[in-house]
Amino acid sequence: MAIKCFVCNTQTDPACNDHFQEDSPALQNAFVQECEVNENKTNPFCRKVKEYIHTNSIVRVHRECAYMMREGYDCYQKRSEDYVMDVCQCDKDHCNNSPALTAPITSLLAVAIPLLAKFIIIIFLFIIIIVIIIIIIIIIIFFIFTILFRCIFANRMNI
Repeated sequence: MAIKCFVCNTQTDPACNDHFQEDSPALQNAFVQECEVNENKTNPFCRKVKEYIHTNSIVRVHRECAYMMREGYDCYQKRSEDYVMDVCQCDKDHCNNSPALTAPITSLLAVAIPLLAKFIIIIFLFIIIIVIIIIIIIIIIFFIFTILFRCIFANRMNI
Protein backbone atom coordinates (compact mmCIF):
# COMPACT_ATOMS: atom_id res chain seq x y z
CA MET A 1 0.00 0.00 0.00
CA ALA A 2 1.56 3.30 -1.09
CA ILE A 3 1.21 6.50 0.90
CA LYS A 4 2.09 10.08 -0.03
CA CYS A 5 4.24 11.99 2.45
CA PHE A 6 6.04 15.29 2.55
CA VAL A 7 9.76 14.56 2.15
CA CYS A 8 12.11 17.44 2.92
CA ASN A 9 14.71 18.75 5.37
CA THR A 10 15.32 22.32 6.58
CA GLN A 11 19.04 21.68 6.37
CA THR A 12 18.75 21.63 2.58
CA ASP A 13 15.54 23.65 2.10
CA PRO A 14 14.24 26.20 4.65
CA ALA A 15 10.76 25.98 3.07
CA CYS A 16 10.39 22.65 4.92
CA ASN A 17 10.22 24.50 8.24
CA ASP A 18 7.44 24.00 10.75
CA HIS A 19 5.11 26.65 9.37
CA PHE A 20 4.91 25.87 5.69
CA GLN A 21 1.90 26.04 3.41
CA GLU A 22 1.01 22.38 2.86
CA ASP A 23 -1.77 23.31 0.37
CA SER A 24 0.67 25.24 -1.82
CA PRO A 25 0.89 23.50 -5.22
CA ALA A 26 4.56 24.50 -5.50
CA LEU A 27 5.43 22.92 -2.14
CA GLN A 28 3.38 19.83 -2.91
CA ASN A 29 5.20 19.42 -6.22
CA ALA A 30 8.54 19.93 -4.49
CA PHE A 31 7.98 17.90 -1.32
CA VAL A 32 5.24 15.29 -1.79
CA GLN A 33 6.60 11.87 -2.60
CA GLU A 34 4.89 8.52 -2.97
CA CYS A 35 6.37 6.04 -0.52
CA GLU A 36 6.28 2.49 -1.77
CA VAL A 37 6.35 -0.73 0.22
CA ASN A 38 10.00 -1.57 0.92
CA GLU A 39 11.90 -4.80 0.25
CA ASN A 40 10.85 -6.26 3.65
CA LYS A 41 7.19 -5.86 2.60
CA THR A 42 6.66 -3.27 5.33
CA ASN A 43 4.04 -0.63 4.70
CA PRO A 44 5.41 2.88 4.74
CA PHE A 45 4.14 5.68 6.95
CA CYS A 46 4.88 9.39 7.19
CA ARG A 47 7.14 10.82 9.86
CA LYS A 48 7.99 14.33 10.96
CA VAL A 49 11.04 14.95 13.12
CA LYS A 50 11.82 18.25 14.82
CA GLU A 51 15.38 18.19 16.11
CA TYR A 52 16.78 20.63 18.67
CA ILE A 53 20.59 20.48 18.51
CA HIS A 54 22.15 21.82 21.74
CA THR A 55 25.75 22.16 20.59
CA ASN A 56 25.04 24.91 18.07
CA SER A 57 21.45 25.92 18.96
CA ILE A 58 19.94 24.68 15.71
CA VAL A 59 16.34 23.61 15.21
CA ARG A 60 15.92 21.34 12.20
CA VAL A 61 12.74 19.84 10.74
CA HIS A 62 12.67 16.87 8.43
CA ARG A 63 9.72 15.05 6.99
CA GLU A 64 10.11 11.63 5.46
CA CYS A 65 8.76 8.25 4.45
CA ALA A 66 9.54 5.71 7.12
CA TYR A 67 9.22 1.96 7.54
CA MET A 68 9.72 1.03 11.21
CA MET A 69 6.87 2.54 13.22
CA ARG A 70 7.18 2.85 16.98
CA GLU A 71 4.07 1.06 18.13
CA GLY A 72 1.72 2.63 20.65
CA TYR A 73 2.75 6.25 20.03
CA ASP A 74 1.64 8.93 17.61
CA CYS A 75 4.45 11.14 18.92
CA TYR A 76 7.44 10.48 21.12
CA GLN A 77 10.70 12.14 22.10
CA LYS A 78 14.31 10.98 21.79
CA ARG A 79 17.02 12.66 23.86
CA SER A 80 20.77 12.70 24.18
CA GLU A 81 23.29 15.13 25.60
CA ASP A 82 23.54 16.94 22.25
CA TYR A 83 19.99 16.94 20.94
CA VAL A 84 16.28 16.42 21.54
CA MET A 85 14.08 15.00 18.80
CA ASP A 86 10.29 15.25 18.70
CA VAL A 87 9.11 12.48 16.39
CA CYS A 88 5.55 12.10 15.11
CA GLN A 89 4.33 9.31 12.85
CA CYS A 90 1.10 8.84 10.92
CA ASP A 91 -0.33 6.67 8.17
CA LYS A 92 -2.48 8.92 5.99
CA ASP A 93 -1.53 10.88 2.88
CA HIS A 94 0.18 14.22 3.64
CA CYS A 95 -0.23 13.72 7.39
CA ASN A 96 3.32 14.85 8.29
CA ASN A 97 2.57 18.48 7.41
CA SER A 98 1.41 20.02 10.66
CA PRO A 99 3.45 22.07 13.12
CA ALA A 100 1.02 20.82 15.76
CA LEU A 101 2.45 17.29 15.41
CA THR A 102 5.18 18.12 17.90
CA ALA A 103 5.24 19.33 21.49
CA PRO A 104 7.48 22.42 21.24
CA ILE A 105 7.28 23.60 24.88
CA THR A 106 8.80 20.45 26.30
CA SER A 107 11.46 20.43 23.61
CA LEU A 108 12.31 24.08 24.13
CA LEU A 109 12.62 23.41 27.85
CA ALA A 110 14.79 20.41 27.13
CA VAL A 111 17.09 22.65 25.09
CA ALA A 112 16.89 25.68 27.40
CA ILE A 113 17.60 23.89 30.68
CA PRO A 114 21.07 22.53 29.74
CA LEU A 115 22.01 25.90 28.21
CA LEU A 116 20.71 27.71 31.29
CA ALA A 117 22.61 25.29 33.54
CA LYS A 118 25.85 26.03 31.65
CA PHE A 119 25.18 29.76 31.96
CA ILE A 120 24.49 29.46 35.70
CA ILE A 121 27.70 27.45 36.22
CA ILE A 122 29.70 30.10 34.36
CA ILE A 123 28.12 32.90 36.43
CA PHE A 124 28.73 30.91 39.63
CA LEU A 125 32.41 30.39 38.72
CA PHE A 126 32.73 34.07 37.87
CA ILE A 127 31.28 35.02 41.27
CA ILE A 128 33.67 32.62 43.04
CA ILE A 129 36.64 34.16 41.23
CA ILE A 130 35.47 37.68 42.18
CA VAL A 131 35.05 36.63 45.83
CA ILE A 132 38.55 35.09 45.87
CA ILE A 133 40.01 38.28 44.39
CA ILE A 134 38.19 40.38 47.01
CA ILE A 135 39.49 38.13 49.81
CA ILE A 136 43.03 38.42 48.47
CA ILE A 137 42.70 42.22 48.32
CA ILE A 138 41.39 42.30 51.90
CA ILE A 139 44.30 40.13 53.08
CA ILE A 140 46.81 42.40 51.29
CA ILE A 141 45.19 45.52 52.80
CA PHE A 142 45.24 43.86 56.25
CA PHE A 143 48.97 43.10 55.94
CA ILE A 144 49.70 46.64 54.70
CA PHE A 145 47.83 48.16 57.69
CA THR A 146 49.54 45.72 60.05
CA ILE A 147 52.97 46.76 58.75
CA LEU A 148 52.04 50.45 58.89
CA PHE A 149 50.64 50.08 62.42
CA ARG A 150 53.83 48.32 63.55
CA CYS A 151 55.95 51.04 61.98
CA ILE A 152 53.90 53.80 63.64
CA PHE A 153 53.88 51.96 66.99
CA ALA A 154 57.65 51.30 66.73
CA ASN A 155 58.27 55.03 66.04
CA ARG A 156 56.24 56.03 69.11
CA MET A 157 58.21 53.58 71.24
CA ASN A 158 61.48 55.17 70.10
CA ILE A 159 60.42 58.69 71.09
